[in-house]
Amino acid sequence: MKRFVWIWLFIGALVQPCSKTGLYVLFRANQTYIASHLCEKRHVPGATCQGKCYLKKQLAKDSASKQRHPRTLAPTPDLSLPASFLIAIPAPGLTAATCLAGYLNRPAFSPQRSIFHPPPEQA
Repeated sequence: MKRFVWIWLFIGALVQPCSKTGLYVLFRANQTYIASHLCEKRHVPGATCQGKCYLKKQLAKDSASKQRHPRTLAPTPDLSLPASFLIAIPAPGLTAATCLAGYLNRPAFSPQRSIFHPPPEQA
């Protein structure tokens, strides 16, 4: 089920920028229905519109919705640090040897000893 949802989200993300192409493809697929039922000039004798007025109206509606909701990037906050934070102030009596002593004097940890061990012997 998760895979199905992810596939639909992925397809939706890919198709979203192609709205005009999608409208045109849907128009071509349903052009006979649009021309006979949705066309504004379907009752006018001799009209050669064949549903193109409906397509023009849908494209205008799509561009109007894009103008109402333009894609703008949100302003990013300034995350830079002032120069005073970048200066390292050493503590008195702190040397590199004392900083590394805690790391160097630790007992070696081996996951082989803690995880992979023989089963206990039965008495």
